[in-house]
Amino acid sequence: MYGASLNQIVTGHSAITELAVKKGWENPYDAPSNQLSNAYAKSQNTLKSKK
Repeated sequence: MYGASLNQIVTGHSAITELAVKKGWENPYDAPSNQLSNAYAKSQNTLKSKK
């Protein structure tokens, strides 16, 4: 039962990750510093939209 659940979770995560990469929402092959800068910028935009 746990194995089947884990497989479903991993499959779902893989599908979401693939979609994010295809849409350009995430760039896993960028340099770590670029990834950090992008994550920070996205968090700033999120905070601005909540105000």
